[in-house]
Amino acid sequence: MQVRRAMEIFRLAGHDFRHEWRMSLCSVLGVAVVLAPLLVLFGLKFGIVSGMLERLANDPRNLELRPIGQGRYSDDFFERLGDHPGVGFLLPNTRYLAAPLTLRNDAQRGSAPVDVSMVPTAPGDPLLGDRVRTMVDDQAIVVSASVAQRLGVVAGDVVTGLIGRQVAGERQQVALGLVIGDILPAAQQGRDVAFVGLPLLLATEAYREGFAVPAFGWSGETRGEAIHTYASFRLYAASVNDVLPLRAYLLQENIDADTKAGEIAWIEELDRGLTTLFAIISVLGVTGYFMSMAVSLWASVVRKQRDLSVLQLIGYTSRLIAFFPVVQALLAAACGTALAIAIYLVVEPGVNALFA
Repeated sequence: MQVRRAMEIFRLAGHDFRHEWRMSLCSVLGVAVVLAPLLVLFGLKFGIVSGMLERLANDPRNLELRPIGQGRYSDDFFERLGDHPGVGFLLPNTRYLAAPLTLRNDAQRGSAPVDVSMVPTAPGDPLLGDRVRTMVDDQAIVVSASVAQRLGVVAGDVVTGLIGRQVAGERQQVALGLVIGDILPAAQQGRDVAFVGLPLLLATEAYREGFAVPAFGWSGETRGEAIHTYASFRLYAASVNDVLPLRAYLLQENIDADTKAGEIAWIEELDRGLTTLFAIISVLGVTGYFMSMAVSLWASVVRKQRDLSVLQLIGYTSRLIAFFPVVQALLAAACGTALAIAIYLVVEPGVNALFA
Protein backbone atom coordinates (compact mmCIF):
# COMPACT_ATOMS: atom_id res chain seq x y z
CA MET A 1 0.00 0.00 0.00
CA GLN A 2 2.76 2.42 0.95
CA VAL A 3 4.64 1.66 -2.26
CA ARG A 4 1.53 2.30 -4.36
CA ARG A 5 0.85 5.57 -2.59
CA ALA A 6 4.48 6.61 -3.02
CA MET A 7 4.18 5.98 -6.76
CA GLU A 8 0.99 8.06 -6.78
CA ILE A 9 2.83 10.93 -5.09
CA PHE A 10 5.58 10.72 -7.75
CA ARG A 11 2.96 10.71 -10.52
CA LEU A 12 1.05 13.65 -9.05
CA ALA A 13 4.28 15.63 -8.60
CA GLY A 14 5.17 15.02 -12.25
CA HIS A 15 1.71 16.08 -13.46
CA ASP A 16 1.86 19.21 -11.31
CA PHE A 17 5.38 19.95 -12.64
CA ARG A 18 4.03 19.88 -16.20
CA HIS A 19 0.84 21.75 -15.31
CA GLU A 20 2.73 24.69 -13.75
CA TRP A 21 5.17 24.76 -16.63
CA ARG A 22 6.00 28.45 -16.21
CA MET A 23 7.21 27.96 -12.65
CA SER A 24 8.92 24.74 -13.64
CA LEU A 25 10.66 26.48 -16.54
CA CYS A 26 12.03 29.10 -14.14
CA SER A 27 13.47 26.34 -11.93
CA VAL A 28 14.99 24.55 -14.92
CA LEU A 29 16.54 27.77 -16.23
CA GLY A 30 17.88 28.46 -12.73
CA VAL A 31 19.78 25.16 -12.80
CA ALA A 32 21.03 25.71 -16.35
CA VAL A 33 22.17 29.29 -15.69
CA VAL A 34 24.29 28.12 -12.75
CA LEU A 35 25.57 24.87 -14.23
CA ALA A 36 26.37 25.91 -17.84
CA PRO A 37 29.07 28.48 -16.91
CA LEU A 38 30.59 25.96 -14.50
CA LEU A 39 30.79 23.37 -17.29
CA VAL A 40 32.43 25.91 -19.61
CA LEU A 41 34.90 26.94 -16.90
CA PHE A 42 35.57 23.30 -16.06
CA GLY A 43 36.27 22.47 -19.70
CA LEU A 44 38.40 25.58 -20.12
CA LYS A 45 40.44 24.82 -17.04
CA PHE A 46 41.13 21.23 -17.92
CA GLY A 47 41.51 22.02 -21.61
CA ILE A 48 44.16 24.69 -21.12
CA VAL A 49 46.10 23.03 -18.32
CA SER A 50 45.86 19.54 -19.81
CA GLY A 51 46.92 20.92 -23.18
CA MET A 52 49.92 22.70 -21.70
CA LEU A 53 50.93 19.66 -19.66
CA GLU A 54 50.50 17.45 -22.73
CA ARG A 55 52.66 19.83 -24.74
CA LEU A 56 55.29 19.71 -22.01
CA ALA A 57 55.16 15.92 -21.91
CA ASN A 58 55.32 15.55 -25.71
CA ASP A 59 58.24 17.96 -26.14
CA PRO A 60 61.36 16.02 -25.12
CA ARG A 61 63.31 19.24 -24.68
CA ASN A 62 61.25 19.85 -21.53
CA LEU A 63 62.42 16.50 -20.15
CA GLU A 64 66.11 17.25 -20.65
CA LEU A 65 68.51 17.96 -17.81
CA ARG A 66 71.66 19.59 -19.21
CA PRO A 67 74.67 19.46 -16.87
CA ILE A 68 76.31 22.87 -16.49
CA GLY A 69 80.02 22.71 -17.20
CA GLN A 70 82.08 19.59 -17.63
CA GLY A 71 83.31 17.00 -15.17
CA ARG A 72 84.82 13.55 -14.90
CA TYR A 73 82.13 10.91 -14.79
CA SER A 74 83.02 7.24 -14.47
CA ASP A 75 81.05 4.16 -15.44
CA ASP A 76 80.07 3.72 -11.78
CA PHE A 77 78.41 7.13 -11.80
CA PHE A 78 76.35 6.26 -14.86
CA GLU A 79 75.37 2.95 -13.32
CA ARG A 80 74.10 4.72 -10.19
CA LEU A 81 72.31 7.41 -12.14
CA GLY A 82 70.77 4.87 -14.51
CA ASP A 83 69.18 3.06 -11.53
CA HIS A 84 67.18 6.19 -10.63
CA PRO A 85 63.47 5.48 -11.36
CA GLY A 86 62.98 8.89 -12.98
CA VAL A 87 65.58 8.39 -15.72
CA GLY A 88 64.09 7.98 -19.18
CA PHE A 89 67.26 8.18 -21.28
CA LEU A 90 70.91 8.41 -20.29
CA LEU A 91 74.02 8.46 -22.46
CA PRO A 92 77.60 9.56 -21.75
CA ASN A 93 79.02 12.48 -23.72
CA THR A 94 82.51 13.70 -24.55
CA ARG A 95 84.21 17.04 -24.14
CA TYR A 96 82.79 19.95 -26.12
CA LEU A 97 86.07 20.29 -28.03
CA ALA A 98 85.59 16.79 -29.46
CA ALA A 99 82.15 17.58 -30.90
CA PRO A 100 82.95 19.76 -33.98
CA LEU A 101 82.69 17.96 -37.34
CA THR A 102 82.83 19.28 -40.89
CA LEU A 103 80.49 17.65 -43.41
CA ARG A 104 81.05 17.89 -47.16
CA ASN A 105 78.84 16.73 -50.01
CA ASP A 106 81.26 15.66 -52.72
CA ALA A 107 78.42 14.60 -55.03
CA GLN A 108 77.11 18.15 -55.42
CA ARG A 109 79.33 20.74 -57.02
CA GLY A 110 79.41 24.14 -55.41
CA SER A 111 78.15 22.79 -52.11
CA ALA A 112 80.03 24.45 -49.25
CA PRO A 113 81.14 22.39 -46.25
CA VAL A 114 78.98 22.68 -43.16
CA ASP A 115 80.36 22.73 -39.62
CA VAL A 116 78.18 20.78 -37.23
CA SER A 117 78.28 19.72 -33.62
CA MET A 118 78.19 15.99 -32.94
CA VAL A 119 75.68 14.72 -30.38
CA PRO A 120 75.80 11.12 -29.19
CA THR A 121 72.63 9.11 -29.60
CA ALA A 122 71.32 5.59 -29.16
CA PRO A 123 68.06 3.69 -29.61
CA GLY A 124 65.33 5.26 -27.50
CA ASP A 125 66.64 8.82 -27.85
CA PRO A 126 63.57 10.96 -27.02
CA LEU A 127 64.84 13.91 -29.05
CA LEU A 128 64.83 11.93 -32.27
CA GLY A 129 61.39 10.45 -31.67
CA ASP A 130 59.56 7.72 -33.53
CA ARG A 131 59.61 9.54 -36.85
CA VAL A 132 63.39 9.29 -37.10
CA ARG A 133 65.42 6.10 -37.22
CA THR A 134 67.73 6.15 -34.22
CA MET A 135 69.82 3.09 -35.12
CA VAL A 136 73.01 4.96 -35.97
CA ASP A 137 76.40 3.26 -36.12
CA ASP A 138 79.97 4.22 -36.96
CA GLN A 139 79.05 5.08 -40.54
CA ALA A 140 75.48 6.45 -40.18
CA ILE A 141 74.37 9.80 -38.79
CA VAL A 142 71.16 11.75 -38.32
CA VAL A 143 71.41 15.44 -39.25
CA SER A 144 69.13 18.39 -38.54
CA ALA A 145 67.01 19.81 -41.35
CA SER A 146 69.18 22.94 -41.63
CA VAL A 147 72.28 20.81 -42.28
CA ALA A 148 70.51 18.67 -44.87
CA GLN A 149 69.25 21.77 -46.66
CA ARG A 150 72.67 23.45 -46.79
CA LEU A 151 74.35 20.26 -48.01
CA GLY A 152 71.56 19.41 -50.42
CA VAL A 153 71.23 15.83 -49.18
CA VAL A 154 68.39 13.46 -48.36
CA ALA A 155 68.23 10.28 -46.31
CA GLY A 156 70.48 7.63 -47.83
CA ASP A 157 73.05 10.02 -49.34
CA VAL A 158 76.73 9.68 -48.52
CA VAL A 159 78.74 12.64 -47.24
CA THR A 160 82.33 13.07 -46.12
CA GLY A 161 83.13 13.87 -42.52
CA LEU A 162 86.35 15.81 -41.87
CA ILE A 163 87.98 15.61 -38.43
CA GLY A 164 91.00 17.79 -37.75
CA ARG A 165 93.58 18.07 -35.00
CA GLN A 166 96.86 19.79 -34.23
CA VAL A 167 99.78 17.72 -32.98
CA ALA A 168 103.17 19.29 -32.20
CA GLY A 169 102.19 22.35 -34.21
CA GLU A 170 101.25 20.28 -37.25
CA ARG A 171 97.69 20.33 -38.58
CA GLN A 172 96.32 16.89 -39.42
CA GLN A 173 93.00 15.77 -40.82
CA VAL A 174 91.20 12.52 -41.52
CA ALA A 175 88.19 11.89 -43.74
CA LEU A 176 85.37 9.48 -43.05
CA GLY A 177 82.50 8.42 -45.28
CA LEU A 178 79.16 8.84 -43.52
CA VAL A 179 75.64 7.86 -44.54
CA ILE A 180 72.70 10.21 -43.87
CA GLY A 181 70.51 7.80 -41.98
CA ASP A 182 67.68 10.29 -41.46
CA ILE A 183 66.87 13.99 -41.14
CA LEU A 184 65.53 15.57 -37.98
CA PRO A 185 62.67 18.07 -38.60
CA ALA A 186 63.44 21.73 -37.96
CA ALA A 187 60.73 21.88 -35.30
CA GLN A 188 62.70 19.41 -33.18
CA GLN A 189 66.19 20.81 -33.69
CA GLY A 190 67.06 24.26 -34.97
CA ARG A 191 70.85 24.04 -34.61
CA ASP A 192 73.35 22.52 -37.05
CA VAL A 193 73.93 19.16 -35.38
CA ALA A 194 74.68 15.59 -36.37
CA PHE A 195 73.55 12.75 -34.14
CA VAL A 196 76.16 10.01 -34.17
CA GLY A 197 76.86 6.78 -32.36
CA LEU A 198 78.84 7.14 -29.15
CA PRO A 199 81.78 5.04 -30.49
CA LEU A 200 82.37 7.55 -33.31
CA LEU A 201 82.34 10.46 -30.89
CA LEU A 202 84.74 8.67 -28.52
CA ALA A 203 87.03 7.89 -31.47
CA THR A 204 86.97 11.56 -32.47
CA GLU A 205 87.85 12.62 -28.93
CA ALA A 206 90.77 10.16 -28.80
CA TYR A 207 92.05 11.28 -32.21
CA ARG A 208 91.94 14.95 -31.24
CA GLU A 209 93.87 14.12 -28.07
CA GLY A 210 96.62 12.72 -30.27
CA PHE A 211 95.90 9.03 -29.81
CA ALA A 212 95.63 6.39 -32.50
CA VAL A 213 92.23 4.88 -33.33
CA PRO A 214 92.88 1.47 -34.92
CA ALA A 215 89.17 0.84 -35.56
CA PHE A 216 89.13 3.70 -38.07
CA GLY A 217 92.74 3.45 -39.17
CA TRP A 218 93.73 6.77 -37.63
CA SER A 219 97.36 7.05 -36.57
CA GLY A 220 98.68 8.52 -33.33
CA GLU A 221 100.15 7.66 -29.97
CA THR A 222 99.21 4.42 -28.26
CA ARG A 223 96.72 4.97 -25.50
CA GLY A 224 97.40 3.50 -22.07
CA GLU A 225 95.06 1.43 -19.92
CA ALA A 226 93.87 4.34 -17.78
CA ILE A 227 90.27 4.30 -16.58
CA HIS A 228 88.20 6.23 -19.09
CA THR A 229 85.95 9.01 -17.84
CA TYR A 230 83.39 11.13 -19.64
CA ALA A 231 83.18 14.90 -19.54
CA SER A 232 79.40 15.17 -19.77
CA PHE A 233 76.20 13.24 -20.43
CA ARG A 234 72.77 13.47 -22.00
CA LEU A 235 69.93 12.94 -19.54
CA TYR A 236 66.17 12.93 -20.05
CA ALA A 237 63.53 12.34 -17.41
CA ALA A 238 60.87 9.70 -17.93
CA SER A 239 58.11 12.32 -17.44
CA VAL A 240 57.72 15.97 -16.50
CA ASN A 241 57.00 14.90 -12.92
CA ASP A 242 60.46 13.30 -12.71
CA VAL A 243 62.41 16.42 -13.73
CA LEU A 244 62.55 18.05 -10.30
CA PRO A 245 63.40 14.82 -8.38
CA LEU A 246 66.16 14.09 -10.89
CA ARG A 247 67.56 17.59 -10.54
CA ALA A 248 67.53 17.20 -6.74
CA TYR A 249 69.43 13.91 -7.11
CA LEU A 250 72.04 15.56 -9.31
CA LEU A 251 72.48 18.36 -6.78
CA GLN A 252 73.22 15.70 -4.17
CA GLU A 253 76.00 14.54 -6.52
CA ASN A 254 77.25 18.17 -6.69
CA ILE A 255 76.08 18.48 -10.30
CA ASP A 256 74.10 21.52 -11.33
CA ALA A 257 71.78 21.01 -14.29
CA ASP A 258 69.76 23.36 -16.44
CA THR A 259 66.10 22.32 -16.80
CA LYS A 260 62.68 23.64 -17.72
CA ALA A 261 61.70 23.26 -14.07
CA GLY A 262 60.54 26.89 -13.90
CA GLU A 263 58.07 26.42 -16.74
CA ILE A 264 56.85 23.13 -15.30
CA ALA A 265 56.38 24.69 -11.86
CA TRP A 266 54.52 27.64 -13.42
CA ILE A 267 52.02 25.35 -15.15
CA GLU A 268 51.53 23.34 -11.96
CA GLU A 269 50.92 26.60 -10.08
CA LEU A 270 48.44 27.64 -12.76
CA ASP A 271 46.68 24.30 -12.36
CA ARG A 272 46.39 24.78 -8.61
CA GLY A 273 45.18 28.37 -9.04
CA LEU A 274 42.52 27.46 -11.58
CA THR A 275 41.40 24.53 -9.44
CA THR A 276 40.97 26.84 -6.44
CA LEU A 277 39.13 29.41 -8.57
CA PHE A 278 36.85 26.73 -9.99
CA ALA A 279 36.09 25.42 -6.49
CA ILE A 280 35.25 28.91 -5.18
CA ILE A 281 32.96 29.73 -8.11
CA SER A 282 31.34 26.30 -7.87
CA VAL A 283 30.62 26.66 -4.16
CA LEU A 284 29.19 30.17 -4.60
CA GLY A 285 27.08 29.16 -7.60
CA VAL A 286 25.75 25.95 -6.11
CA THR A 287 25.07 27.57 -2.74
CA GLY A 288 23.20 30.41 -4.40
CA TYR A 289 21.18 28.01 -6.50
CA PHE A 290 20.24 25.80 -3.53
CA MET A 291 19.10 28.85 -1.58
CA SER A 292 17.02 29.98 -4.55
CA MET A 293 15.58 26.48 -5.02
CA ALA A 294 14.78 26.17 -1.31
CA VAL A 295 12.91 29.48 -1.32
CA SER A 296 11.08 28.49 -4.51
CA LEU A 297 10.05 25.11 -3.08
CA TRP A 298 8.98 26.72 0.18
CA ALA A 299 6.81 29.20 -1.73
CA SER A 300 5.38 26.34 -3.80
CA VAL A 301 4.48 24.35 -0.69
CA VAL A 302 2.83 27.40 0.90
CA ARG A 303 0.88 28.06 -2.31
CA LYS A 304 -0.28 24.42 -2.52
CA GLN A 305 -0.90 23.97 1.19
CA ARG A 306 -4.62 23.40 0.63
CA ASP A 307 -4.01 20.70 -2.01
CA LEU A 308 -1.40 18.97 0.10
CA SER A 309 -3.74 19.05 3.10
CA VAL A 310 -6.39 17.28 1.02
CA LEU A 311 -3.86 14.53 0.25
CA GLN A 312 -3.27 14.14 3.96
CA LEU A 313 -6.98 13.92 4.64
CA ILE A 314 -7.43 11.06 2.18
CA GLY A 315 -4.75 8.97 3.86
CA TYR A 316 -1.33 10.06 2.64
CA THR A 317 1.21 10.40 5.43
CA SER A 318 3.22 13.56 6.01
CA ARG A 319 6.40 11.66 5.06
CA LEU A 320 4.97 10.73 1.65
CA ILE A 321 3.65 14.24 1.07
CA ALA A 322 7.13 15.61 1.83
CA PHE A 323 8.36 13.79 -1.30
CA PHE A 324 6.08 15.96 -3.47
CA PRO A 325 8.39 19.04 -3.59
CA VAL A 326 11.46 16.79 -3.53
CA VAL A 327 10.36 15.00 -6.71
CA GLN A 328 9.73 18.35 -8.41
CA ALA A 329 13.17 19.57 -7.35
CA LEU A 330 14.76 16.43 -8.84
CA LEU A 331 12.85 16.92 -12.08
CA ALA A 332 13.99 20.54 -12.27
CA ALA A 333 17.60 19.48 -11.56
CA ALA A 334 17.54 16.75 -14.23
CA CYS A 335 16.00 18.98 -16.91
CA GLY A 336 18.27 21.89 -15.95
CA THR A 337 21.35 19.67 -16.14
CA ALA A 338 20.34 18.41 -19.58
CA LEU A 339 19.79 22.00 -20.76
CA ALA A 340 23.18 23.09 -19.32
CA ILE A 341 24.94 20.24 -21.12
CA ALA A 342 23.21 21.22 -24.36
CA ILE A 343 24.33 24.85 -23.92
CA TYR A 344 27.88 23.67 -23.20
CA LEU A 345 27.94 21.51 -26.34
CA VAL A 346 26.86 24.53 -28.39
CA VAL A 347 29.44 26.86 -26.83
CA GLU A 348 32.32 24.34 -26.73
CA PRO A 349 33.39 24.61 -30.41
CA GLY A 350 33.66 28.40 -30.13
CA VAL A 351 35.72 28.20 -26.94
CA ASN A 352 38.00 25.58 -28.50
CA ALA A 353 38.50 27.76 -31.57
CA LEU A 354 39.24 30.79 -29.39
CA PHE A 355 41.98 29.03 -27.42
CA ALA A 356 43.28 26.73 -30.17
